[in-house]
Amino acid sequence: MKKINILITLLVLIQPIFSQNKLNTSANNALLPNSLLLETLCPLDTNFSKSNSLGNDLYYSIIDYTGGKLPHQFTEIAFNSKNHKYTLEPSNYYPYDFTSYTSLNEDEVKISFGESKETVVSGGKNIEVITPLNPIEIKAVQFIESWNLNTQANTFDKTIKAIIPIRSLINYSGSIQKQTCIIEQTPDKDIKNERLIAKVKYEVLLFNKNEFKGDEDEYDLFKKELSNAPLLTSYARYQLIGFIETSAHQKIINAYDFNTNKPIEDIKSIKQMLGYTSTVLNVIDTSTGEVVEKIIEDRTASVKSIIFCEEWYTNKDKSSIHKKVVGIAPVTWKENSLEKNTGFTLWFDEAKVF
Repeated sequence: MKKINILITLLVLIQPIFSQNKLNTSANNALLPNSLLLETLCPLDTNFSKSNSLGNDLYYSIIDYTGGKLPHQFTEIAFNSKNHKYTLEPSNYYPYDFTSYTSLNEDEVKISFGESKETVVSGGKNIEVITPLNPIEIKAVQFIESWNLNTQANTFDKTIKAIIPIRSLINYSGSIQKQTCIIEQTPDKDIKNERLIAKVKYEVLLFNKNEFKGDEDEYDLFKKELSNAPLLTSYARYQLIGFIETSAHQKIINAYDFNTNKPIEDIKSIKQMLGYTSTVLNVIDTSTGEVVEKIIEDRTASVKSIIFCEEWYTNKDKSSIHKKVVGIAPVTWKENSLEKNTGFTLWFDEAKVF
């Protein structure tokens, strides 16, 4: 009896978690095509996170190393003469060439950040009244970036191509959000004088919210090409989620409890955090006629979003910002539901745990 139970348990444990698609372990970037650019939104404070309809149920936390001056950092980047600025135009993501958009001069950038001019009459004279831009209005930032998953080196890198600071305003109808302009970023090769400005954790959807509900089979839904999702191809989603699940299950990268940051040693716990459930049934062994226990494994939740753990840096002349992805946490969503759970984080650099 014990031998049969042990054998069944081993078969369940060694079965690959991610069996629907083969994980690409030979490419420097498993998230093809390389020319795909993504737009991801990250709040700069919790007030924006709570009030914004795009992110009111998405996880977000930040450690600010600027003393509350993060909005000023992005404003300084916007008005740095090294950076080109462009109007906001509809993007088709692939290929995404924002450099073909209309360029903006400094006055036009100021207007996009909320500066306004008005002529009033006082004492029979026309007086120009200027309402200056207010950096504190910048409550979030949208990144236009490329993602690189290296399954050989077990690293995840992002290259920021441009940023779009977002203003949060209060008017008669309540709180509204307005994009400013596209600010091109040129990666700074000199990283010696970089300054850490923030450590951020924020959730990014891999699926359009509207796709979460419905009667579709999980795997049919998973293979859809979602026009509003960060990863536009099912191949890229398979690769990213497969990398996370395989790395955790095979302990290629150590998993830490998301809430306590303590190492997780139990593989069974990791599988449960990934949405797998096990049921023990009593069945008859047809060869012996004995009643034996059989473990049936099912999945009640799937990874439909991820939380990036990042360090943000600015260069010496405050013309650009870049990120270091130090950890990634899968978020599982129950089927046909918006109920979700985050169990563990994979830390690429265990010295960077926060």
